[in-house]
Amino acid sequence: MLPVLFRFGAEYPVHTYGILVALSFAIALWLVAREGPRVGITTEQVADFGFWALVSSLVGSRLLYLVVNWEPQWDACFHAAPGRRDCLLVLKFWRGGLVFYGGLVGAIAGSMVWARRAKIPFLSLADVAAPTIALAHVWGRLGCFFAGCCYGKPSRGFLATAFPRGSLAWSDWVRQGEMPARVAATPPLHPTQIYEAFGNLVLFFVLLRVRSRKRFTGEAIVTYLLGYSVLRSVVEIFRADLDRGYLVRWPWPALSRALGLPPADPVLLSTAQVVSLVLSFAAIAILVTARRRAATPGA
Repeated sequence: MLPVLFRFGAEYPVHTYGILVALSFAIALWLVAREGPRVGITTEQVADFGFWALVSSLVGSRLLYLVVNWEPQWDACFHAAPGRRDCLLVLKFWRGGLVFYGGLVGAIAGSMVWARRAKIPFLSLADVAAPTIALAHVWGRLGCFFAGCCYGKPSRGFLATAFPRGSLAWSDWVRQGEMPARVAATPPLHPTQIYEAFGNLVLFFVLLRVRSRKRFTGEAIVTYLLGYSVLRSVVEIFRADLDRGYLVRWPWPALSRALGLPPADPVLLSTAQVVSLVLSFAAIAILVTARRRAATPGA
């Protein structure tokens, strides 16, 4: 693990997660700039689009985190000891607390507003952006791996990773009382960040092919939404980080035993799995609408 890439003195650490997230955003903008002219996006408009996408994704990402993890924010403001209360904690996203799905929904909403103002068909813009989202997410999940967040359940597999002191995984295990603070690292855990990064990389190449041979406008973004929803729902079965919320905590002992997971741990329905289901329905609705328009002359 490498939570801190380097430091400017003792008080100014530069976190690997932040560097990789910034890199992912830069790569996404570069790819949009390359493909944008095909749908009428000029180079000058890319920066404007990037601003809308960045701000709306940060807002959406933070909002979903606060919805799922509202108790720590509430306690910091109203239940902390006098002199230690922090009612602005809800705004301090740089301390952690960004949820990808919230960022994706926020970016889609912001992009829709921007596309309407720029008079660019949203589905054309979404098809351009779909592969870039998958590739950017690869770097983002690598950042999660270096930070030790979004970690998995205990594992005996050859990819299992023990997260060292200083990582978020180590901190969570100590906070839950699963191990004493003197232990140098967690037990071997599923590196769910790597699973998702690899899945997004495969999805990126699939989307490039779909986009180059698409039969109707919107096919690439539909493929992304369906593909990522399946990927995320499967990875969620192996995840165990404390920031995840559940709509229903549903164990499935037979499946857990078959996968080598603790039988009592829930496998359904996490917040991300619920969002995956909603996005799948949205993708199917886009698919049906786009096919009908493609089959209608002059539509």
